[in-house]
Order: sequence, then C-alpha cells, then structure tokens
Amino acid sequence: MLTIFVYFILPTILLILGLPIFLVLLVTCLVAVLFVADVPTEAIQTYLFGSLDSFPLLAVPFFILAGEIMAQAELALGIDIDFRKVRDDWSTLTIQELASELWNQPSGGGQ
Repeated sequence: MLTIFVYFILPTILLILGLPIFLVLLVTCLVAVLFVADVPTEAIQTYLFGSLDSFPLLAVPFFILAGEIMAQAELALGIDIDFRKVRDDWSTLTIQELASELWNQPSGGGQ
C-alpha cells in the first residue's frame, strides 16, 4: 500500500497543490528511495555526485554559451543561404554549398 501511495497518490496530491513538476519528481523520488527502496543513504549521495562527472552534461552549458556569444556578436545575421539553390534531391553539391555558406560567414570569409 505504501508503494501505491508513493508512486501514484503522492505525485497527484503534489500536482493538485500546484507544485512545479521538478519538485513533484524530486519529492516523490526522495520519498521512494527513503521509504520504499532498500537503499542505504550513503549510496544516494555517491550516485548523485558521481553522475555529475559526465562529459555530455558538461557540453550542454558550453553549447548554450557558444550560442549566446554568437547571438551577441551577431554572427548569424551574416549567414545568407539562398534556398532556391536547394534542390529536391538534396545532392552532395547542395550539402557542400550549404556547409560552405555556414562556415564561410562566421569565419569572416563572406565579407
């Protein structure tokens, strides 16, 4: 009965109270780990902080930073792709034209 309460009733109550979804998931997971699962509390922090050492997780903020730098420098405004050149068959020539246009302007070659 405790399992049904933790997995189904508790999230429903928290959502009805108007809590954000991330808090509903956080509270539900904490209650499930502490009361339903048979996991020692020392293992929880080991898994929590061990999972943060991941290169894909570190790449996401850097991609966002690179996008913000490009937006502030207005590099994307100079990219002028003529979509009339894009053919229906998406041949290799078209992909090369698009790639050269995308790389040419930010590097300063299209001025």
